[in-house]
Amino acid sequence: MEKVDRVMYPEAWAQALAACLAAKLGLAQAADLAPTLRAAEQEPAGWVFFRFAAGAEREFALAADLPTCARLAQIEAGQPATGGAAELSGEGREAVAALLERAAAAVHKATGLELTPVGGEPPAWRAAERAEIAFTLPGGGGLVLTSLVNAELAAALHQPMATAEAETTSKEHATVESPAEAGPAATGPAGPPPEAAQPANAGPADAQMLVPAPAAANADGAAVPGDGGSEDAGEAGESMPPLEKLGLLMDVPLDVTLRFGARQMVLKEILELMPGGVIELDRNVQDPVELMVAGQVVATGEVVIVDGNYGLRVDRISSPRQRLSGLF
Repeated sequence: MEKVDRVMYPEAWAQALAACLAAKLGLAQAADLAPTLRAAEQEPAGWVFFRFAAGAEREFALAADLPTCARLAQIEAGQPATGGAAELSGEGREAVAALLERAAAAVHKATGLELTPVGGEPPAWRAAERAEIAFTLPGGGGLVLTSLVNAELAAALHQPMATAEAETTSKEHATVESPAEAGPAATGPAGPPPEAAQPANAGPADAQMLVPAPAAANADGAAVPGDGGSEDAGEAGESMPPLEKLGLLMDVPLDVTLRFGARQMVLKEILELMPGGVIELDRNVQDPVELMVAGQVVATGEVVIVDGNYGLRVDRISSPRQRLSGLF
């Protein structure tokens, strides 16, 4: 559950469903389905349900009306999505369930929350959170589904975020605290005055990200720069730059790259490449695209079209401190 951090769960389902549907329909971009997500005011009545378990008493369900189920079954079977079915057959329900289970696997990759299908009976619980997911099909018509989250799952989805924020707050206080404030046991030199360590207009998060770590002492008692014991700084190999130096770098242009995937090829294969050839990458079509800065992945998301150009809709992004750690 620790990976479900600031990710809108219905949005993860909308993106996963769009990717699965686009692959079945042969669309180059999931954005061609114009996925939309909005709040659902009422419980769906008389719809077809598909339920998933996410652990003890935690459940998620997708509800769809009959025309949507008929179109989903036709898309899964490779047929024109015309709908028009008077009822959903057992074979049609299995087709829809197979499509939704593939989407559930993609949601698992995006959020870390594993789901197990538990049947199609209407849930006995009342949804604590509801959202409507809609798609527009290229040939006309649409798909409308409602996501339902029960109270236990809703609480579990928000718990990791609260825990992470509490841990971050604890680390921030530990970072801002100077050696002189640590108590009588502190024997090192006194830290900088509070006004130097944290500007008046900077909050705790700014202090944690921008204040240089205190210098350590070697065996002779001399200060050793660049070794502050910061966890993020240790991973980067260097400490963060001081605040006044960082301000001078804000207008420096950086190359931003989208990485769709990679593959190793021998020289012979590269020399044999011809126009029309296809190179298969190590990433599925529903996997997120990576946004890279200075060779480091700072965010992931979905490729969209913006005014005829490629763009990226960001789903997950690292903290400002992690983004800086790869640049200094």
